Amino acid sequence: MELVNSIQKEKEISQEQYKILLQLLHPFAPHITEQLWNELGQKDSIYKSVWPKYDEEKTKSSIFEIGILIDGKLRERVEVSEDESEDEIKERVLELEKVKIYVEDEKNAKFVYVPGRVLNIVTKK
Repeated sequence: MELVNSIQKEKEISQEQYKILLQLLHPFAPHITEQLWNELGQKDSIYKSVWPKYDEEKTKSSIFEIGILIDGKLRERVEVSEDESEDEIKERVLELEKVKIYVEDEKNAKFVYVPGRVLNIVTKK
């Protein structure tokens, strides 16, 4: 659905992009995609077509979301870049209002960072 929504924002798409869309939708809507495939002038059935290849590099993102856990409970989510260091992320997180409520003094908290996943803050109460 995300692909369909992004395609709808485009003014036009190429016939090749349209074929790929039909191939991806075929397992979910086989009858209509088969009909549209034939209307494009394709002789063989869509199920005989070769599944589209993907470029793994395009699936990687340098920005990702990590969860901020405070005493084991998810309190916030933050987008971070893979270039940011652990200290930079800690600094940004400590500025958030939702975190300030629970972490009054940084010296009384222990930070456990799992890169790309979560920053866990354990407070000493």
